[in-house]
Amino acid sequence: MKVLAESMTLPFISDGILVEIMKVLAEAEVSYLSPFFRAGKRTWNIAGTAEVLLKCNFTHLIYENHEDIMPGGRARRLFQRCCEVGNLEAVYFEGLRLAIHSVDINLGIEMLVRNDKGHGKSTLAAAFFAICSGDREQASVLFKSFSANHGGLVSEKARFLGNEIKWDIVMLNPPGLDTYMETFSYPDDDVVYLPECADDHVFPHECHLCYMYSCALEVCGML
Repeated sequence: MKVLAESMTLPFISDGILVEIMKVLAEAEVSYLSPFFRAGKRTWNIAGTAEVLLKCNFTHLIYENHEDIMPGGRARRLFQRCCEVGNLEAVYFEGLRLAIHSVDINLGIEMLVRNDKGHGKSTLAAAFFAICSGDREQASVLFKSFSANHGGLVSEKARFLGNEIKWDIVMLNPPGLDTYMETFSYPDDDVVYLPECADDHVFPHECHLCYMYSCALEVCGML
């Protein structure tokens, strides 16, 4: 391990090129940066720059062991730094974590809204959590924002992202206690409303029209 760390100091490569190398590695998987953090001050400092932190991909790490990004986890400090610089994925997962494991679901919504317009999954997840909390007005605003910035709600993309959100929540080990079923409130306005087919199509999820409702209902059941 010491030999590997020493080989990663790379004195013959300029800082600029190292940044580009680390950005590619970080985007593939954040754990690929580990040798650079261990190698010495120079590579540690470069790996800790905003340029690199913005690219860090935590999905595989979280799927392997979500405890790594939890308070006290081995990757928590790096994960927090990524949130601080505005890494969209880190902010997204931190928003999920707060909504699932904190005492106030609104903390998660506030974190996710930071990504609005720039990250479709964050916008949809925030809308689902707003529905769970009973704030259907905010949920409607978020759904409309998703439609304007990431494509319509009645689309394959929306279904794909909704499925990813549900899986990401599962990976964070939610309690599954139906905590918010009593406050669950789906939007009902001129643009976002409950389709008539919702009760018939909740489970096969084959209908684009009512998919957002069935997805929000599933998310609510996980919390």
